Amino acid sequence: MIELITRIWKALTSMRDARGNLGKSWFRSKTLWVNIVAVIGVVTASYLGVTMDADSSVGILATVNFILRLITTEPVGFIED
Repeated sequence: MIELITRIWKALTSMRDARGNLGKSWFRSKTLWVNIVAVIGVVTASYLGVTMDADSSVGILATVNFILRLITTEPVGFIED
């Protein structure tokens, strides 16, 4: 059990950027929240019977994720500095 805890701790603390800083907390990630909203939107649209072309929705989400990746300045981790 202690070995498992040690391995988990090492995995969490190894999420560092090039300067050795830990990443921002996962819940501060704009990309994560955009994708959560997208999933909620797909489920809600399906429930309400609203349809959208799959190619269009994937293209829009990919474009938004690409833009967010371009403006990302810090890594995401499980523990904040």
